This record gives sequence, C-alpha cells and structure tokens, in this order.
Amino acid sequence: MLALDSAKNSAKTILPVLPSSLQVVDFEVMPQFDGRPDEVFVWFICATERAKALFADEVMADASRRLREEMARRGFPESALDTLNTGVTSQEDIADGGGCFYYFR
Repeated sequence: MLALDSAKNSAKTILPVLPSSLQVVDFEVMPQFDGRPDEVFVWFICATERAKALFADEVMADASRRLREEMARRGFPESALDTLNTGVTSQEDIADGGGCFYYFR
C-alpha cells in the first residue's frame, strides 16, 4: 500500500502550514482497495462544525493545491493528481455519524 502511506505522509506534511485557527486536527486517506494511486480521497478533519465551515470557505482550494503539489513531489503519477479528491468534515460530524468506521464508509 505504497500509495496509502505516501498519501498519508503528503497530508501530514501540509497540516502544519494550514492556519491553526481552522483547528485541523487530523485527516483520513481513503485509497483504492487494489492499491492504485488514482482516485484517492483525503478528508481534512476539523475539531468543530464552525472550523469546518471556515476551512471549506477559506482554505479548501489552497489545501487541495498544496496536497497535490506534495504528492507530485513524492512521485505520484499525473493520473493520481488529476483524480485526487478532497473534502472536509469535523469531529462532531464523525461522532454524530457513529465514529470513524461508520462515517467514512
């Protein structure tokens, strides 16, 4: 699962450059089950609904761009960068959805 590990490391790298006021506390990487690097989905997880809304409005595009740049630097193929999807959620959403296992299904 090289794609999964490399995508996780890419996400870890960009978290410190995001504004701390947005309370991005974690991320979740959803790769393809067959290990392909294409169509990976990366969720940015904020602490609260308010932080999630601010993230979506203010930095989602920049965070997604930075993530693509970092993944390119790590050698992801163009097809993976073109099909990368990102989203934002909150710990509150995840808890309301029954926890990580159920929320990210």
